[in-house]
Amino acid sequence: MSLGTTVRLPLSYQRRPHVQIQETIFSAFEVKDAYVFPPQTPLDFFLAVGLGIGRTDSPQVRCRKSISNERTFSTTEDGALLYKRLAELAEMLSMDMQKEGLCGRTLTLKLKTASFEVRTRAVTLQSYISSSEDILKHASKLLKAELPISVRLIGLRVSQFNGEKSGATLDPTQKTITNFINSGDTKGNYNSFADVTDHDFISDTETDLSIDSRQKFQHDWTYPFDDNHSLDVDQRSCSVRKNDGEEEVQTFGKDASISYCSGGTEVLGSTFSSSSGQFEDINVNDGSNLLEDERLNSSFQEKTMLWLNDYKCSLCGIEMPPSFVEERLEHSDYHLAEKLQKEESRTHQRTSVLSQRMSSVGVGVGRELSNPPLDGISNLRFSNHSDLLLVSSWDKSVRLYDATANILRSQFLHSGPVLDCCFHDDSSGFSASSDNTVRRLVFSSNKEDILGTHDAPVRCLDYSYAAGQLVTGSWDKTIKCWDPRGASGQHHTLVGTYPQPERVYSLSLVGHRLVVATAGRHVNVYDLRNMSQPEQRRESSLKYQTRCVRCYPNGTGYALSSVEGRVAMEFFDLSEPSQAKKYAFKCHRKSEAGRDIVYPVNAMAFHPIYGTFATGGCDGYVNVWDGSNKKRLYQYSKYPSSIAALSFSRDGRLLAVASSYTFEDGPKPHEQDAIYVRSVNEIEVKPKPKVYANPPA
Repeated sequence: MSLGTTVRLPLSYQRRPHVQIQETIFSAFEVKDAYVFPPQTPLDFFLAVGLGIGRTDSPQVRCRKSISNERTFSTTEDGALLYKRLAELAEMLSMDMQKEGLCGRTLTLKLKTASFEVRTRAVTLQSYISSSEDILKHASKLLKAELPISVRLIGLRVSQFNGEKSGATLDPTQKTITNFINSGDTKGNYNSFADVTDHDFISDTETDLSIDSRQKFQHDWTYPFDDNHSLDVDQRSCSVRKNDGEEEVQTFGKDASISYCSGGTEVLGSTFSSSSGQFEDINVNDGSNLLEDERLNSSFQEKTMLWLNDYKCSLCGIEMPPSFVEERLEHSDYHLAEKLQKEESRTHQRTSVLSQRMSSVGVGVGRELSNPPLDGISNLRFSNHSDLLLVSSWDKSVRLYDATANILRSQFLHSGPVLDCCFHDDSSGFSASSDNTVRRLVFSSNKEDILGTHDAPVRCLDYSYAAGQLVTGSWDKTIKCWDPRGASGQHHTLVGTYPQPERVYSLSLVGHRLVVATAGRHVNVYDLRNMSQPEQRRESSLKYQTRCVRCYPNGTGYALSSVEGRVAMEFFDLSEPSQAKKYAFKCHRKSEAGRDIVYPVNAMAFHPIYGTFATGGCDGYVNVWDGSNKKRLYQYSKYPSSIAALSFSRDGRLLAVASSYTFEDGPKPHEQDAIYVRSVNEIEVKPKPKVYANPPA
């Protein structure tokens, strides 16, 4: 090869991209015999060989972790349509799995609501499934638990494959080189968090949750630390086993990394002592700790949720990689909701902040009382002096419960269905029966006597502490007042009989004022000190029949509910400014297929402290309203059946709910009648202050 020789490459080589540039480079180095090199090899290959650089990239092997299908559609609440969509998804997912030769154990249901909230619910099965029938059977159970719900997207995902076709490791807890690299300091010194990556935990920016045997909750709107950290535990591996029905996490050895999550929140700045089996606090930054100074006991581990190897849930076995941030938060909240629902019966042990967290999750219907009535529940009332609860029923009985202890104290049997009941004091009460009798019940001796009678079934009654009289309303179109302090018998106790325009359906007392609602939408207002004639004769402002009437605790007016899903707020003062404040609003209804489905509002109860009120309807929901500001404060989880009665305790701390079918649709199979007592949190019933706009500058 001589200097200045022109290099001519074959025509086929010149047609390839960038050949002219390579030809120029070869000419600068006086390369003549370029044809001896592989014609398609770029220049960087020669430079790498000259520098002694060999192949460094590793072969990429993709292991499928899950397979899914989802569909978006117009928002709907129609359960039949949702099940149809679910069946279509199950069929498509089964076909995809059979094409891939996959069988999985964990089935996840994904729902996107009308408000674009994403919910995921998962179940881990004992055996592997791939058929559409198996997928649909278990997915239908997950969907049923969420109904009723307005949904715009449904998805199904199957994971945790059997490994025969997916190439996944059979043992998901088997250690890999990545675990040892991420474990940080192998000597067990974990005071420094400098080497921890940001994706080791999912951060919850709203709450910080630390749970021990005393159930401590710290509620804050900012997270205590700006960065996410992992919890390196001085153990080698983790396993999950069943212990008395609960899952317990066991750890042994060293060098394992565990992510702890409860409700989407992480425990930071803690280490695990292998000698004591307890967590110990570590001061971070300014010395603040997210855990209490006391050590957590073993029950902490049994009830908390762990992400084993940062991807597998220790409670149900579902696998979620760290990149599934939203799904992990939803999954953690799901386990938290289950935990809180099981422990709701011990609400007196929780702090007020814990109660606020429970209400924000909005889970559970309360604690169910044992020994419920055997037929429809007509009414229930709390005592004005204690947490005793009196319940009347169509099974011809009146039951007295200790709502706090969940004990049936007494039971009285009548000759006919009992339509109403109320307390006199903690030692006695009254009942209204369809056998036309008004009875006095003595709790201590379990005895009863007939106070008086009507000419038709007695529909309702209430005791006035201001007047010392019992007021009863009957389908015989009369109101009667009784003095229970006298001897038994109508001739000794009857104070007076007052005709009504129609059958009496409901009545309510506040102070000396009595409000009576009858058939035909009539409303009469009386003063118990002068019952000769009504103070006011009114007609309900609602178009359809009155179902319930309740007086405001402050004595300024009353609320009426109707069979047409409406509530009217009325005032006693007949002046124009007061009457201008009255209004009515719709409630307990839903829109389906372009039409409104309306439910009767059977029950109302005013909160004794804040004056807000709860309504219960045949839709199974209980709503809490702020009548002054005209807004709904809260809606509880749906109950199994219609809401037949409601009552707040004397201090507003408890709410009793009668879940009982009221035969609004005629005879049909229905859920068993039940009584639920739930703790009431302040944020559910306390009116929110009005926010006024700033005045113009």
